[in-house]
Amino acid sequence: MDLSLLSSSSLIGFLRRKFLMKETPLMILEPLGVKISEASETESAYPDRRGNLDNIQYMVKWKVKVGEMESEGSRTEASTLVLKMRGNGPFTFTRNYSSNKSTRP
Repeated sequence: MDLSLLSSSSLIGFLRRKFLMKETPLMILEPLGVKISEASETESAYPDRRGNLDNIQYMVKWKVKVGEMESEGSRTEASTLVLKMRGNGPFTFTRNYSSNKSTRP
């Protein structure tokens, strides 16, 4: 879902319906780092990578309290979460990471 297409009030409403109504809301984020819609179907969206591609996922779980969400021991309101998600822009990563195995720990 492209968060930049939603207004803040729509996104907050979506978060309330999908997350705050559940006892333990969960969100899985998959930052891709490129504009997939601009990549050709016949070529890789990551031309600098060869072989197997790694898929990075972030999982965020919240404990819900009345009117606020608690994540990893810190509290945040839904509107603050929207600003944090929007602050990263449409893409989380600004560069592609090399798949060269020798540079990985």
